[in-house]
Amino acid sequence: MGETFGKRRVWSGLAAVVLACAGLGLSGQALACGFHATTPEKSAVDWLLEADQVVVARNTPENPFAYVPVDIIAGSGPEVAIDMLVDSGTRRFLAMRPNAGVLFVHIPADGSWKRLAYLTSDYRQVVDKVLARKPDWTSGYTRERLAMFEALQIHPSAELRRLALLELDKAPYDQRRASGRSAPADGVHGLSDQSQGVRRMDACHTGRRLGPAGAPFV
Repeated sequence: MGETFGKRRVWSGLAAVVLACAGLGLSGQALACGFHATTPEKSAVDWLLEADQVVVARNTPENPFAYVPVDIIAGSGPEVAIDMLVDSGTRRFLAMRPNAGVLFVHIPADGSWKRLAYLTSDYRQVVDKVLARKPDWTSGYTRERLAMFEALQIHPSAELRRLALLELDKAPYDQRRASGRSAPADGVHGLSDQSQGVRRMDACHTGRRLGPAGAPFV
């Protein structure tokens, strides 16, 4: 019996090795399709669409560690204080940019405040456009939403480029295919993980094999 059990263990081990080797031998297309197993994280746009209050906050000379709303973008204004401390990096950012702030949204589902981004003039323009389209965008992902963020892939602001990639990640594939566009390698320098994810999504559906850094073989 001991000998039989030993043989079974050997065969089980060999089977595991064979399966592992088969997995390593999968084509680039099969590996690319694994991208769909992940769910895109919520973007700032999603939080803006869910929020009942949108404010800009800064610290003050009297209390450099606390956020104080300085502008109400949407809603009636904060009824609950923003209970987050201003970290050292944010204090330095705000000290060098007296006209900038930090974008916060209030989520009614759990009553919490969520910090979204440093709010520069460029980011504010995007926020205003999103909120103006809230009635249409709340019901589902639209082609207009995709087109807006495709255009931001090459924006000088790294934060807006990150937002654009998150949005492209969320777009229905048929809309991306219809637009005939994909994330440009040059425009998303420093964001390789997310841009590779977009390329893997394209490659999975077009049947292309992926080379190093997610680039398709030609």
